[in-house]
Amino acid sequence: MEISIRSKNVEVSEYVKEYVEKKLFSVTRFIPHMVEKEEEDREKIGEKADRIIMEVELEQVAGAEYRTEVHLKLPRKTIRAEGSAETLRESIDKTRESLEKAVRRYKEKVQDLSKKGGKEAKEKRNK
Repeated sequence: MEISIRSKNVEVSEYVKEYVEKKLFSVTRFIPHMVEKEEEDREKIGEKADRIIMEVELEQVAGAEYRTEVHLKLPRKTIRAEGSAETLRESIDKTRESLEKAVRRYKEKVQDLSKKGGKEAKEKRNK
């Protein structure tokens, strides 16, 4: 998985980079099959394989308020989340919570569709 961090009016230190990677990368635990598949495809196919990309934008707006925006680009789906707070860490944490909810919804939707498809296949087979 690739993580890119951009900033506007914010100095991104090594500590901030590590904090962002630690907090936001943990969201991928909800989609481990996709991360593993990406790694396998990269080994087999190379650079043309579908990649999972996380773009993070850190911005300071209106004085002492920070805003964090994340785009998690999965194969056939982009999940977007954002959060704002008085400190950079709080805004990253709020964004993580929002991203986690969105990834969970996506995972549940994918699982529901696969179960539904499995049920239809069994019905066709039994006819």
